[in-house]
Amino acid sequence: MKKTDQIKRNIKIFLLSMLTVVLLCITIVFTVMGIYSMTENNAREQLHLRTQQVKRDINLQIYSDRENLMTMASFAAELHASEADYSLLFKSFEEIGLFENIGIFLPDNTLVTKAGKTNITKLSFYEEKKKGAHITGRVEDLTVPNKEVVRAAIPVITKDGETVAILYGIINLDTFKERYKQDARDIGAEVYVVDGKTGEFILDTKNETLGNFSRLSATKFKEGFSYSSLAADLAAGRDGFSNFYSVNTQEDVYAHYSPLEVANWQIILTQPEELVFAGARTNIGYVTAMASIIFLIMILYIIIIINSERKNVKISTFASNIRKTLLEVNRDSSKVSKALESVATFAKSRSAFFVDSYSEDYNYIIPSKTKKLLKGEDRKFFISQMFNYISKQRKKRGADIQFIMIKPDLKLRSNMPDFCKFLKENDIKSISIVAIFSNSSNLNVLGVINAKDKQVEILLKDIAICFSIAIYNKKHLLKTESMAI
Repeated sequence: MKKTDQIKRNIKIFLLSMLTVVLLCITIVFTVMGIYSMTENNAREQLHLRTQQVKRDINLQIYSDRENLMTMASFAAELHASEADYSLLFKSFEEIGLFENIGIFLPDNTLVTKAGKTNITKLSFYEEKKKGAHITGRVEDLTVPNKEVVRAAIPVITKDGETVAILYGIINLDTFKERYKQDARDIGAEVYVVDGKTGEFILDTKNETLGNFSRLSATKFKEGFSYSSLAADLAAGRDGFSNFYSVNTQEDVYAHYSPLEVANWQIILTQPEELVFAGARTNIGYVTAMASIIFLIMILYIIIIINSERKNVKISTFASNIRKTLLEVNRDSSKVSKALESVATFAKSRSAFFVDSYSEDYNYIIPSKTKKLLKGEDRKFFISQMFNYISKQRKKRGADIQFIMIKPDLKLRSNMPDFCKFLKENDIKSISIVAIFSNSSNLNVLGVINAKDKQVEILLKDIAICFSIAIYNKKHLLKTESMAI
C-alpha cells in the first residue's frame, strides 16, 4: 500500500470517528432535552394535581365552616323570635374549623360578641345586608386594633324573611396559615391564596408577613410567562402555569394557580426548580456519566485505530522493502543477508535466519551480539532440534504455513530437555518462526531470536513465502548455470 493511500485511509478513519462522536453528542443533547421536557411536563402535571388537592381541602373546610355558621344563624333567628338573649349562642360556640370567633352584627350598627357589645362605625348594617351571605378578603378586625382577619357573613333571617342580624364567623389568618403550612411542607411546595379583587395575600405559607400580589411585578419571569398575564388570569379566575425567579428564596419557581369556589380567591402552589428537576438531574447525571465513558471509549478506540494503522504502515513498509530486496537475490547473494537484517531490525531481535530441509542456512546477527552467534556443531544441533520441534507441532499434512513460538519453559523441558538446556545456555529466551510445509518433504523456516516487537508474527507470515521463493529461485538458477557450464 502506498504511503499516500495509507494517509488517505487514516484521514477517512479519523473523519468517520469524529462523525460518530458528533452524532453521539447530538443524541446526548436531544436525550437531555427530552428528559428536561418530560420532567417539566410531569412537574406541571404534579403541580396541577397537588394544587387541586389543596384546593379541595380549602373548599371543603370553608364549606363545612359555612354550614356550621348557617346552623348557628338559624339558632340565632330562633333566639330573636323568642326575644331571648344571644348569649346562649356564644355559650354553645366552640372553635371549629377555621373560625376562632363569632359575632352578631345588629341593625343599630352594634356588634355583639362573647366579650360584649361594640359600636361599629366602619361598617353599615344595611350595606352588609345587601351583600347577603359572603366571605370577605383580608380586612381589619372590628374589635381588635391592628389585626387583620377574614369574615364569613351569614344573614340571620326570620320566618317572615326579614334580615334581623348578620352572623360573622372570624377566620384568624395565623390559624389559616398554620392549618396548611405543614400540608405544603409535606408535598415540598408553598401555598398561597390571593384575593382576586385586591391582589392581597390571604394565605402565605412561605413569608412571615402577608403582602400584596403586586410585589411580583418586579420579578423576572421566564420566557413565555409575564406578570401581566399572571395578574390578568388571577383577576379573571382562570387556571394556568407560570415560571419566575423568586427574590425571597433566590431560586427559580414553578407555579400553578386555580380559582377557589367559595370566594373570589385564587390558590397558587409553587415548587422550586431544584425540586422539580431533582429526578431529571439525577437522570442527566447518569446520561453524562455514560456519555463521558463512551467518549473515553471513542478516544481510546481512535488511539488504538491510529496506533494500529501506524503499525500496519510500518509492517507494510518493511515487508515491501524486504520483497524488493529479495527480487535482487539472483544478481546479488548478499541481498539475503540484507533482507534478514531488515527482519531483525523490525523485530528488535538478536538475529534473523532462514533454513530449509535441503541444508540452506542463512543467518544475520546484529553486530553487538556476534559473540552469541551459533556456529559449527551448535548451529547444527540448534537447527535439528528446531526441525524436530516443528515436526511435532505440525497441525496438518500437505501445504501449510504455521507460526510457532519456542520458549525454554517447563513444557519444552519435559519434552525436549536437551534443547531446553541448550537455549538457556545460549541466552535464547524465545524463537519466533514461520514454518512453510510444502507437499514435498521440504520444510522452510524463517525466524528471529529474542524478538521484542509483538507484530513480528504478521511480518514473518507476510514475507515467508517470498523468502522461500527467492531462495528456491536462487538455488535452481545456480544449478542451471552449473549444468550449462
